[in-house]
Amino acid sequence: MASKKISYRFLIKPLIPLLFALLNYNLKAQQAEDEINISLDDSLKMEFVWIEGLDIWVGKFEVTNEQYEKFMRFRDGSKVAGLNLGGRQQPAVFVSYCDTEGFMYWLNTNVEMPDGFSARLPSKNEWDFFLRSYKNQKYPWGNDWPPESGNYLDQTGYDSLKWEWCIDSYRDNFAVSAPVELSVKNNLGIHGLLDNVREWTSEKSQKEGWFYIRGGSWRDSKKEHLETHYKVAGAKWGKDNHIGFRVVLAVSK
Repeated sequence: MASKKISYRFLIKPLIPLLFALLNYNLKAQQAEDEINISLDDSLKMEFVWIEGLDIWVGKFEVTNEQYEKFMRFRDGSKVAGLNLGGRQQPAVFVSYCDTEGFMYWLNTNVEMPDGFSARLPSKNEWDFFLRSYKNQKYPWGNDWPPESGNYLDQTGYDSLKWEWCIDSYRDNFAVSAPVELSVKNNLGIHGLLDNVREWTSEKSQKEGWFYIRGGSWRDSKKEHLETHYKVAGAKWGKDNHIGFRVVLAVSK
């Protein structure tokens, strides 16, 4: 009796979508979660929110002093006119671009990451995507002046620092940086993107060794410095009391 050739084409075809789903299982599983944590030790975590459309997690908050000191243990407490910048939940400042690279290397080699993902700074394109949440507003809060929300150099700052360039008719109750969880949250779930402290990005300036810094800070009061698309370049070794950073988890290259 002649043997019959069996065609498996009709058996395999319905399985193709399943095969693709299995190949992308890790990524899709991560997408299903709106937020995740990575553990720096038994009690200290970093929180991330998923950004649909970029397929990345972005730090829900700027990196705090407590988190940064897991990497750089012996840091001098930072102060401005006697006011503390070194609180555990305040954002880490006096951090250079080079320091952020060291922190990312430490994270990637010492901390368990989601499968296939690694830590780095946000890119220019990612920042531009984040800013879409402000719907072409001139400022993070809208188009009018003075501010309606956010930690900037306000009357609270004037009371403590006596700096003449403070914003009139606005008070946010923080003379310097605020704990990260008290900074403004946007509709992507990101806190402090355009207030509290400015942030390093991976975007290179035309000047060799300089990178762009985005956002506003507790030390800013000029209108142009608080516009949503404002950015300034800084030398990669430079540090200041109003510049910090946040972490992005992206697919490893």
